[in-house]
Amino acid sequence: MATITFNGASKTITIGYDGALTEVSAAEMYSRWKEWVVTGNAQYLPAFAESVGGNELGSGVALSGYYFVRNDFGWRIVPADGHDHTLQISGDIYPQDPNTDFVSPPAGDYTVLVTFQRSAASYVVVGSGGGGSVDNNAIAAAVWNRSMDAHTTLGTFGDRMRKLISRW
Repeated sequence: MATITFNGASKTITIGYDGALTEVSAAEMYSRWKEWVVTGNAQYLPAFAESVGGNELGSGVALSGYYFVRNDFGWRIVPADGHDHTLQISGDIYPQDPNTDFVSPPAGDYTVLVTFQRSAASYVVVGSGGGGSVDNNAIAAAVWNRSMDAHTTLGTFGDRMRKLISRW
């Protein structure tokens, strides 16, 4: 198992070399950070935001964990130097600021390929027209600007309003 070390002054999470393929999980990094904090390192800015997940969903199923590196505070994941290798990080780990890097290259002249194995099960598209985005103004405009003649389904609110207004 790769070692995981934290340096609060330089805001680095260093993943030690554990062979040509060095594997570490997001959950393990988060757990080691919590241990590091309680062993006398609470004076540093946090390396992680609060994690999300672990909630029981019933029938022995739980929500998987999501971990956010506080790259907005300057924290970075750094692979160990001294060896060319692949660092594979498994689990749903993301930068707090998606527009700022959260992985830095190792010191020295080494090539390290960093790969992530994440779950795509909960991804949604945000922004205009995306599946994860709701434009409340567009919905309201579509409802309020719809012709009263279109509301003819018996028993609906629209049908009732059309009948009430037509009496005036």
